[in-house]
Amino acid sequence: MTGQEIMVKLTPFAIAIIVALMGWITAILKQYIEVHTQNLRVKSILLKLDTVVSSAVREIMITTIDSAKQSASNGKLPSEVAAAAKAAAVDKVVCTLSCVDLAKLTELFGPDFIETKIESVVHEVKNGK
Repeated sequence: MTGQEIMVKLTPFAIAIIVALMGWITAILKQYIEVHTQNLRVKSILLKLDTVVSSAVREIMITTIDSAKQSASNGKLPSEVAAAAKAAAVDKVVCTLSCVDLAKLTELFGPDFIETKIESVVHEVKNGK
């Protein structure tokens, strides 16, 4: 048997192996692209959330909280005003983000994530960060 005859007999096996490897490599690349795209999407949503929450909290603090503190006899914010301000901030954030973004945030972080984020930003603003 010559080298050429061996190559003719091995060629179908080599082609089958190459095709199988190409399918496996394609599947791995597809998975990597999906994960990478998903991570970029979540990062984009979180950046948008940061901006929206910061804007909402600052706006409500300027328009509602400051005047309510000044009009209170002891200079402290009444609990019902605080609750209304928090609800207004949540409404503003929910109205600004898309349904898809809200669904993704809820799926990844739970239903209370937006409220927790708002409370975090309020704490940062109070402490001057």
